[in-house]
Amino acid sequence: MIIVLLIGAVLQSIMPGYVVLGQAKHPILVGIVLYYALSRDMNVAMVAAFGAGFLQDALTPMVPLGYSIFFFCLVVLVVGRFRNLVLVESVATSAFFGAVAGMLVNIGFGFLLATDLDTKCSLDRVLLRTLGTALLGAVTTPIVFFMIVRLDQLVGNIEIKESIDNVE
Repeated sequence: MIIVLLIGAVLQSIMPGYVVLGQAKHPILVGIVLYYALSRDMNVAMVAAFGAGFLQDALTPMVPLGYSIFFFCLVVLVVGRFRNLVLVESVATSAFFGAVAGMLVNIGFGFLLATDLDTKCSLDRVLLRTLGTALLGAVTTPIVFFMIVRLDQLVGNIEIKESIDNVE
């Protein structure tokens, strides 16, 4: 998990934001947190949320330390409630949760940064960035899930599922 978090934090910080989408970046760390929230028990998911939040806050100059930790832990609590109701292996599940989590985390950031006296964020920029993050979350999260599953299979954390073709 530590290696996944470090790679995700570096990738998220070096990837440029899209001007058309309000400088939204690919929410790679949100995808990592969602993966652990949907596929592991709550304690492991909370550790992932805390680690991802700390790394994101440490690498983002305008966000005070602790904001991402709070929102990522909140995502784990909410998504953990729905884990037994969804098909975790589905691309649609990861895309949906990636879009919704990216959007809600961004709205939370906008609200907290707007109430902070040192930071000024306009409402239209927050909305544009929120929609951009939702779009990028729907695209990025399934890719993040696939990469982490492959890594988990390679290191032996989960079994490789074999296909059952030609069953009579």
